[in-house]
Amino acid sequence: MPWTNYPNGISVTTQTGSVSGMINATTITLTSNTATAAGTITAGTVSATGLVTSTLTIGSATQIVGAYSYIPVYFGTASALEQLAVYPGYAGSLDLVNHTVSATSALVANYTVQIGSAGAIAVATVANTTSSVGVVQELTTTATTFAATNAIVAIRSAQGTAGSTVLTLVIRRTA
Repeated sequence: MPWTNYPNGISVTTQTGSVSGMINATTITLTSNTATAAGTITAGTVSATGLVTSTLTIGSATQIVGAYSYIPVYFGTASALEQLAVYPGYAGSLDLVNHTVSATSALVANYTVQIGSAGAIAVATVANTTSSVGVVQELTTTATTFAATNAIVAIRSAQGTAGSTVLTLVIRRTA
């Protein structure tokens, strides 16, 4: 079935599609084995399944210097390696990383959080030890600064059981 635009939306059921303009969504789910999202995505939730490199730009012109904010990074339910990148859109310091198992108890994986694909490491391949649904665990974090153009890259290793997990990045604007 080709693309449709009835009554007020677009439905894509083909293998390949191209969209120009703006896509508004409260949830974007990437379910291919490999996908790259480039540019700016503004969404309530970005979830990914499989080995996916997703990019989410947060930027806020009203965020004042010294203020803290948090960025939730949602990993999909697949047990495979996942890598997600977020762009805060301003210079700052990544001060804390928390982990939460959001579904299915007993999920344990190694997490690495770094600036860019090869930059300073804030979380150096740390495994979560609390694996109960809804329990927040603080991962060992080294405060790490980043420039306005830097991405913060979060990586979850393959985990033995399929289930979703969340990292919460606590950042402070410095410029």
